[in-house]
Amino acid sequence: MYLLRNKQSTQVGGGFKTAYLKGSFNMIPAIQKGDPQWSELRAMSIGWWVRNINTLRRCIGKVAKASFQRNNDALDAALFYLAMKKQAVVWGLFRSQHDEKMTAFFSHNFSEDRWHKAALKNAFALLGKQCFEPSAAFFLLAGSLKDAIEVCLEKMEDIQLAMVIAHLYESEFETSVTYTSILYEKILGCCKDGTGFSCTKLHSDPLLMCIAYWLMKDYTRALDTLLEQTPKDDDENPVMVKSCNPVVFSFYNYLWTHPLLIRRYFSSPEGTLATLGLKTEKNLLIK
Repeated sequence: MYLLRNKQSTQVGGGFKTAYLKGSFNMIPAIQKGDPQWSELRAMSIGWWVRNINTLRRCIGKVAKASFQRNNDALDAALFYLAMKKQAVVWGLFRSQHDEKMTAFFSHNFSEDRWHKAALKNAFALLGKQCFEPSAAFFLLAGSLKDAIEVCLEKMEDIQLAMVIAHLYESEFETSVTYTSILYEKILGCCKDGTGFSCTKLHSDPLLMCIAYWLMKDYTRALDTLLEQTPKDDDENPVMVKSCNPVVFSFYNYLWTHPLLIRRYFSSPEGTLATLGLKTEKNLLIK
């Protein structure tokens, strides 16, 4: 189990670092072969490191297109298109398959109460049949992002899918309240609004905690997270083990010299590169 988590951390950390390399998106094997599946992109941790909204739209657009072409089923692609608010595309796909019932259904205005309720009814019916991905799609059709995210997190247990949907649906990463609430609740041990911190609810992987803080632009806290050790009675505690993981320290060294962090210190009253180094060493000694 530890090796599995360690592999995941390596992929997330490596992907996060390569996110700053020009053209890294096109280097993803699943994208190169032209038939990307979400499971492949999730394995590459794109939910964590693809942050540019235009890049993410291109990526998920390719996934949606491939999902439809695989079985010629518009419902297979609906979640991805609806996350990008492309109801008309889903309507067009059903129309191309001569599915008159679904074509007629998707032609409606779902901001109207009647059709809003109809979309929700279908979403709950699909949820009851354990058709989770289509259920999430119909929740989005009804404009219920909260319910769609809950399906991804609680039923599909796919935090990356939830993050991608929130990022796309709310368009701008910086203003995505839902995206931030996922990081707070599932990674950082807080309530959705960032209050009510509980150490027992913290994610066991320091790399994910570090990246969560980094995505919220709390760069200093992100760096400190990689140096922290949570004292536990159990020596097998994953947080303790992870603190000795070379992947963590490799990622720490990468972030320590990251331009965003350096600029942050230089812009402060006492900010110098030497000060950054001294503070880091001090933190390391204390902890």
